[in-house]
Amino acid sequence: MDSATGYRYYRAQQLPRLHRIIALKDVGLSLDELRPVLEDGLSSDQLAEMLAAKQAQLSERVAADQHRLARVKQRLRYIELESD
Repeated sequence: MDSATGYRYYRAQQLPRLHRIIALKDVGLSLDELRPVLEDGLSSDQLAEMLAAKQAQLSERVAADQHRLARVKQRLRYIELESD
């Protein structure tokens, strides 16, 4: 790491690992969730299980947000009706 700029430099042989980190962070895995993937070298099946769990978690969050959005829309309709 460059102490003046804070940039981290990677060697060519580190690029596959960096790409894997970026790809997994992009789907929402935290660094703590990534640690076993990077340190233990999880199998494809284990990684698939981890991603399936993340998918379920995200689906639950989306459903909860959709319900919340519906309640917000309903409140807005009430406000519009009251102001007429």
